[in-house]
Amino acid sequence: MTRRGGFTLLEVLLVAGLMCVLAAVVLPATAPIYERAALRRQAARVATLLAEARETAFSEGQVRWVRCESGGPALLAGVEGEGFAIEFALEDAIAFDVADDADRLAEWELGDGLSDYRDLSWSPAVLFFPDGSSSGGRVPVVDDSGRTLTVEISALTGRAEITAGGDDEA
Repeated sequence: MTRRGGFTLLEVLLVAGLMCVLAAVVLPATAPIYERAALRRQAARVATLLAEARETAFSEGQVRWVRCESGGPALLAGVEGEGFAIEFALEDAIAFDVADDADRLAEWELGDGLSDYRDLSWSPAVLFFPDGSSSGGRVPVVDDSGRTLTVEISALTGRAEITAGGDDEA
């Protein structure tokens, strides 16, 4: 009698069970890696939008403003004296940190745009000037776990740089 090659049902079930146990242990340990990557990606998007506002102010010779929703996901940008022209929202579970000196948008900042933003609190405006400089400032981006990355805007050069913020380094 010759035996045919292959695995028994018991062997297959045993291996499948071990793989499930291994997945149950490994997958929860990888979740923070994905959360940190999402936070870095969103901070990089904010830095890119700030760089674009700086470049547009320089190339078009107009002062540009950028404001972030205090404790929320929205960012608005536009030309000084005009309503917002750019609207951006962060991904779920990520928001701009609460600004201590938050206030409401001015009517001219709203323009003909969304009145939904009228009653929200916003960070002070970061202004980008035609000479490449800015009013300077900080834009903290925080995730649900409390990790924070801050986009620092240099007043002298107007350049945005991502730095670790808060107690937890992302």
